[in-house]
Amino acid sequence: MHLGKFSWVIARLESDYSDGNIAEITASIVQDFNNLASNPGHEPFVASIKANLDRLQDVLANSSLSDSPPSVRAIMSSIGADEFLGSKYFERLKRVIHENQLSPQQAAAALTAFRTETESYYLTTSQINEGLRKVGAEFEVLEPGETELGIRIPVEQGSRTLKDLSKDANQWHNTLMPFSEVFGEDREPVRVRVIATSSWEFYLAAPLPVLYGISLCLKGVNAILRELVTMRRLAQELRDTGTSPSLVQQFEGETKERLDGKARELADSMVEKNFKGDEARKNELKNHMTQSVKHLAKEMTKKVTLEIRVELPKPEASEQDKEPTEAIRVAAQRAAEMKKQIELNMNLYQLDFEGAGQLLLEDEGEQNEQMENE
Repeated sequence: MHLGKFSWVIARLESDYSDGNIAEITASIVQDFNNLASNPGHEPFVASIKANLDRLQDVLANSSLSDSPPSVRAIMSSIGADEFLGSKYFERLKRVIHENQLSPQQAAAALTAFRTETESYYLTTSQINEGLRKVGAEFEVLEPGETELGIRIPVEQGSRTLKDLSKDANQWHNTLMPFSEVFGEDREPVRVRVIATSSWEFYLAAPLPVLYGISLCLKGVNAILRELVTMRRLAQELRDTGTSPSLVQQFEGETKERLDGKARELADSMVEKNFKGDEARKNELKNHMTQSVKHLAKEMTKKVTLEIRVELPKPEASEQDKEPTEAIRVAAQRAAEMKKQIELNMNLYQLDFEGAGQLLLEDEGEQNEQMENE
């Protein structure tokens, strides 16, 4: 866990709870049930409960942490914050109401206990936030014009060596290299911003066009994996219906061939549309990009998560006049459009679809190592 990101999460928890008036809305719901207990079936109180629940759901949905990248979600889960914000919090509150729906008085009492638990949690986060600021703990935030590619590799504590870390880092370096040449302007390699521990977390800096290319690739890889999951399910259905084992084996054997073919198609498309160099280098990049696509697919099946963050630069004015020039406006618009497309691509890339982890595609290098060890 990266301390700067943890500090940011703690600060956002406190501000979202306060700014969203979550305590006040919850208190209003408790009061509504107390009123209903005194006046059973009174329609205005029933309507007020519904209105306050709708209001609370809207506030929780619009929290700055409600649509967080994987690294932030992992931090929130590790400290139990996902139970006190967002959809989980709302579902917990609704469950309390449902379990006591026959008695408004019991519902009010249960909701009071729920509210007390919530206030205790947020009091703790407030104290932690104050303490972190007093000791000058680092605070992670992207400055205008900065970008970040996050790679989070799940690792069981004490299970890997420094050589393993070096190997993984080198593989990711090789995987990302062709994106710099195909989508970047200066062909600079992706640079390391921060490295965090517990799981292996690499936070890298890269130009916006390079991150756009990576997001485009992730969108394509996600579609490939969905297709492979569908094929795996079909194979299981064939096995369950008593289809000949040889036919099932033949069908399953197409998974790797399918990955190879689709990876090549995706790589060729990206290089053809975006690389401006000579033909010989273009062909080399297609081969390299194909390996990058396959590596991304195989890492994604191992529950490795990737995230992209972009903070657009502030518009700059020319020295002669205080208004941005046309060139600056065009560049700013292009950057904004690219950021929007990255967000759309990363929204489509969500590795929570059922069955993805069951693919567990192996790297060819890993297969060779296994063969040497046998």
